[in-house]
Formats: sequence, C-alpha cells, structure tokens
Amino acid sequence: MNTGSCHCKKVVFEVQEPLSAVNLCYCHSCRHLSGAAYSVVARIPKNAFRMLKGKESLHIYESSTGKFRHYCRDCCSPIFVTVKSQPEFVRIRLGVLDFNPVVNIVGHIWVSEKPNWHTINDQLPQYAEWPDTI
Repeated sequence: MNTGSCHCKKVVFEVQEPLSAVNLCYCHSCRHLSGAAYSVVARIPKNAFRMLKGKESLHIYESSTGKFRHYCRDCCSPIFVTVKSQPEFVRIRLGVLDFNPVVNIVGHIWVSEKPNWHTINDQLPQYAEWPDTI
C-alpha cells in the first residue's frame, strides 16, 4: 500500500501511482509554507487519493484565493493542496510519503522568486513563473 503520513502519524492517507511529472516550485508562498528553498508536489486525480485516518486532525489554510493547504493540526506537517479551479486533483507533498515513488522531475518554476542562497545544479528547464505547458 502506498501511504503517506504526517510526522505525528495522526494523519494517514493512501495514494495510487503513477504520480504526475513534478516541477520544483520556488514561489514565495511555497518557500514560506514549506520552510525550504522549494516545494516538491505531485498532482494526482482526486479519486487516486484516500484518507485512511485523521481527517479531523487536518487544518485547512487558504494561502491565496482558491488555493487550500491541508496541514496536520498537531504536528503542522504539510500534507496536500487543493485548488478550487482544479477540483478533480489533489497535490501531494512528496516529503510526507512513506514509500519511494517513481518521480519524474521535469523543471523549476517560479525561479524569479528563488532565494539567492540556493543554486540550481541541473540542466532541467527553468521558468520565471508558470510555464505554458502546466
């Protein structure tokens, strides 16, 4: 079973592979809400995501209009993101997966907001904001 969980294990969910291609996001919101140089998120169909326990432990924060970030209320682990304009998808935080998924990292987005203390050391495409292909 492909599960993910928060740090305190009060929230547990299951995902079905395959995961979408992944862009590393350097936008201001993702950096502040993850505490890292970029966030790593894969988009999956909503019907490929199932909460196993802890739905009552989720806190939902609307970080920008129509973008909802779901966190564990107790340990504050970021679990997933939903977007009002794409209700058929869930965006999973890869750092909370309890298995090693097959991941295809295809690029870097919002590089215009990348912190100067982080260096990109690969040859993947870099986009100032959103590429037209997402």
